[in-house]
Amino acid sequence: MDEFAKGRLALFFEKLTAAFPGRLLFLGLQGSYRRGEQTPESDLDIVTILDRAEYADLAKYRAMLKELPGTPQPCGFLCGLAELKNWPRYDLFGLYYDTEPFYGSLSDLIEPPGPAEARESLRIGAANLLHEITHRSIYGRLTPEIGLGCLKAAKFLVIAREYCRTGVYEARLSALEVQCTGSSRRIITALREHSAPEDWAELIFDFCGEALKAF
Repeated sequence: MDEFAKGRLALFFEKLTAAFPGRLLFLGLQGSYRRGEQTPESDLDIVTILDRAEYADLAKYRAMLKELPGTPQPCGFLCGLAELKNWPRYDLFGLYYDTEPFYGSLSDLIEPPGPAEARESLRIGAANLLHEITHRSIYGRLTPEIGLGCLKAAKFLVIAREYCRTGVYEARLSALEVQCTGSSRRIITALREHSAPEDWAELIFDFCGEALKAF
C-alpha cells in the first residue's frame, strides 16, 4: 500500500468513524492499489465491516461517499459481522487473502480460509465461468471487451489454482506471469498487456475445464 492509498484510506476512515461511531470493526484495501499495479482508471477497492449492517446504513454510507473529496472514490465490499461470519467459506478465500488491513484484523473476526476453501473457490468459479463461456459461444456475442472482463474473472481462478499448488497467495500479475505455466500464464500475460487475444474464449474454456478436472 503506497502513501497515496494510505492517505485516501485515512480520510475515508475519518469519515467512516464519524458516520458510524463505535461501529467500525475492520477497514482494508484490495485490488490494484494493494498490489501496486494501479492505473489512472483504477478504483480504490475498500472492505468495510461494521458491527451490524441494516438497510438504512446503506443510504448513510452512500451519503458519506458523496462528501468524500478527491479521486479515486472508494468502492467495494460492505457487510455486518454476523453476515461475514456466515458468508460461504469458499467466497471468503479471496476476500481474506487479497485484503490489506488499515484498521482492525480479519483474523480476529473469522477463521482464516485454507486449502479446502481455495479448492472450492476454484471449482465453483471455474464452473460458473465455463458456463458463461459456453453460453456466449453458442448464443451470445464474443467481443474483446467481454473477453477482457472474462480474463479478469479468470485471474482470480489462476490465483486460487496457484495457491493450491504452492501454498502461497500471490496476486501480483508480474509474479504470477513468472510462476505460472500453460493456459494460466497466457491469461496473466493477456491481462498485463490489457488486451484479450483472439482465442480468449477457447483459452478460458480450456483453462476452466482443466481446473475442474484437476480439483
